[in-house]
Amino acid sequence: PTNGFVTLGGYDLSQQRDKARTVVGYCPQFDSLHDLLTVEEQLELYARLKGIPSKHVKDAVDQKIQEVGLTEYRTKLTRGLSGGNKRKLSTAIALMGSPRIIFLDEPSTGVDPSSRRKMWDVIASVCASKESCVVLTTHSMEECEALCTRVGILVDGKLKCLGSVEHLKQKFGRGYIVEVKLREPSSPTVARLQLEVYRVLGTNSARISSDHVMSLCSSLGVPSRAQEIMNGEGNGAVLHSYLETSGVIPIDVFCSWWHSENMGATLREFFQTKFAGSQLIEHQGDHFRFQVPKQSLRPFAIFGLLEENKEQLQVSEYGVSETSLEHIFNTMAAQQGEERLMGSGRYEGGW
Repeated sequence: PTNGFVTLGGYDLSQQRDKARTVVGYCPQFDSLHDLLTVEEQLELYARLKGIPSKHVKDAVDQKIQEVGLTEYRTKLTRGLSGGNKRKLSTAIALMGSPRIIFLDEPSTGVDPSSRRKMWDVIASVCASKESCVVLTTHSMEECEALCTRVGILVDGKLKCLGSVEHLKQKFGRGYIVEVKLREPSSPTVARLQLEVYRVLGTNSARISSDHVMSLCSSLGVPSRAQEIMNGEGNGAVLHSYLETSGVIPIDVFCSWWHSENMGATLREFFQTKFAGSQLIEHQGDHFRFQVPKQSLRPFAIFGLLEENKEQLQVSEYGVSETSLEHIFNTMAAQQGEERLMGSGRYEGGW
């Protein structure tokens, strides 16, 4: 903006900047601490700077040390703390004195999962008290969902959206995410396939050379898989690695892979038939992730169809969830990347 005015805590920043600072607590992205002070001394310094009466300073310091889990480090110099503990201390400083506005820039970066949860509880309790407004920046969508009542997504410095987590999911979510894991190929099925491969090759050799890959895939009905194997594309990279290292593929490995691909093809066809507009968005080994439009079916109907066809599809486990906030964020970031490439004339499409 090139004109207008900004108020912070009711103070005009162009005229009352010093007063505005008195109502703000700030945890920077990169720790700015005094290396030669202990944790306790550091918090005492900021408690006094924030105007906490002398008789209450010790209690305020003790409370913050306990809240963020730094009790065993209270007499340790700041320069000797780990990165995670420095983040805890920076957060404690920001919260000291219960300022009306608290800015937390990546507060949980480098903090172990257990301590991160504890830190979230502290921040959540501050928000619940209604005494402070917390503005949090983070790359963790899990942190957003755990703490935030309103979320804004910034991409390349531009605000792409703003609203509650549920509002963003409703507006930008593309339906439901269905995750499916298939069973391991059964031994009898693989054994029958091996007999068919022996018949096609006209030999009982336990290995398949690169010369026979194309003819074998064609005889088994899916010639396109030969291209995947020879070029190392998609799941064909698994077999391609055997050809690169030894020049041959063990027949049992090939048959297990082929049957897994057949199972995957059956699963994809099932989703295309039963869930109109569904898309496969991720496939790794026996794990599949599909996106199903909300207009297609409700979650209970998706569960019902999968349960009815579980044996036929050889599904070992599955789950249905709404589009995650992380998926929305990544989609927006990817779209911005496409726009940037198109603007530079280097975008070729096909993403």
